[in-house]
Amino acid sequence: MRFVRLNNSQNTTAFKIDVVTNVSKAFYDILLTQEQLRILDEAIVRQEKQLKDAFAQYEVGIADKIDYKRASISVKNARAQRKTTAG
Repeated sequence: MRFVRLNNSQNTTAFKIDVVTNVSKAFYDILLTQEQLRILDEAIVRQEKQLKDAFAQYEVGIADKIDYKRASISVKNARAQRKTTAG
């Protein structure tokens, strides 16, 4: 009987440790995802500015159309990556 109580106590302790570990991991995963989203948002803003600049340069003949297209693709890729990260 004593062995059963000891075993149950150990199982309960192990379960509590697992719960705390899983909650901690989930918390830090959320923090990491939030930081990744913040960084991606900054990248999108920066790339949208580059797109705007590339288009303005293309309109006045300073840059090629390919530069504008590359900037456009970069913005689309960044937005897709953010969407994927956000889930």
